[in-house]
Amino acid sequence: MLNPGFSMAIPAKMETRMKLTVKPLVLALMLAAYLPVAQATETAGPVQAAQQTASVNITQQAVAPAVYELAYSIRNNEVFVMAPVFEKDHKAGKKPLVIRLNGDTLKPEGETELPSAGFGTVLDDDNNTLYIGTHNGTVIAYDTATNKVKGELQIVPKEKDEETGKLDTIHTLRQLWLDTKNHRIYIPGMSWKGSVLYVIDTKTFKLVKTVGNTGLVSSGITQAPDGGDIFLSNWQHEMVVIDSNTLNIKKRLNISVDQPLFLAYNTERNEVLAVDEGLEKIYGMLNKDAQKAGKTYQTKSAGHSLVVLDPQSGNVLRTIPTGKLPVAVKVDDKSGRIYVTALESGTVSVYSTKDYSLLNIVDVKPSANSIAVNPKDGSVYISVKNFASKDKTEKEKVAHLQF
Repeated sequence: MLNPGFSMAIPAKMETRMKLTVKPLVLALMLAAYLPVAQATETAGPVQAAQQTASVNITQQAVAPAVYELAYSIRNNEVFVMAPVFEKDHKAGKKPLVIRLNGDTLKPEGETELPSAGFGTVLDDDNNTLYIGTHNGTVIAYDTATNKVKGELQIVPKEKDEETGKLDTIHTLRQLWLDTKNHRIYIPGMSWKGSVLYVIDTKTFKLVKTVGNTGLVSSGITQAPDGGDIFLSNWQHEMVVIDSNTLNIKKRLNISVDQPLFLAYNTERNEVLAVDEGLEKIYGMLNKDAQKAGKTYQTKSAGHSLVVLDPQSGNVLRTIPTGKLPVAVKVDDKSGRIYVTALESGTVSVYSTKDYSLLNIVDVKPSANSIAVNPKDGSVYISVKNFASKDKTEKEKVAHLQF
């Protein structure tokens, strides 16, 4: 089972197979995939934030010792929260959960045990299915109508670990992307030795293709509107473009972004957005890898920013400052807002989809992580972690930001 240092973003076999042993902060910063305002006191109900930024109303709810990605269901008006358990809790008999919160009040409405610890997730609301990526290299299909697990699919092969001799997955799963037009789930499988893209048919819940050669630690994924081209980012200054019709690599674009952790697509301007994290630990790994090949790693960006890319050429169109160590980016087309969380600064930066002007900076301390958008009312849900907090014993929280 997992130790407390596991986070879905860590690439498999990285730095002597670090996947389950790297320190918690490093893993989280590399995530995904990932607390309380003014150290709010835990209560049975939601905690009102002590500080409200501008016209934003912030509500928080203590949820579990660890919270990761979120998904919001318009059908159920519920927030689904990934709450894995780690080695110590697993030995004590605790199980990984998906926890349901009321979309308005954040009041807990129920929880379901999962067969494997879930981190990344994406929701097919029309078909009542939540897809969950796990540390075991599986994808869980969870029925949001019955709140039961209806299937688990092993998609990542396993091989013997060179150091432990145990079987381990050859890739780490991070983001899941839903393509409703083509009835597929796309999941980057990350590795220091080379990444892939796993493709699942949502009608049959079967793996239909594995697209290879997507680069060194490919973590970010987004897609052009209406089931268009798929864009993947990696740590070797590339954006890999995959044709969604053939599922073949269409082109590889050079991008001047060192750590493009997450991607999003701004449909208003037809541009790709990349979170450039800027984590020193990652630079150390990249330098070490280059030295092994007799080369010197050349940095091309400064990090701590949102980078706007041309989807045709990969050219950087603009670089926008964010909070320190940005993690996730989401676009709400309906409200015309872009959200970027920053783990170290504990902020959510809000930008306009029209011109990228800064609309707001919301404090959600200690560590703002994953994002789920409520397209119905334009609010967002944020998983808030304890990484930047001195107190690691409190439950991690979910925050609801209403604009």
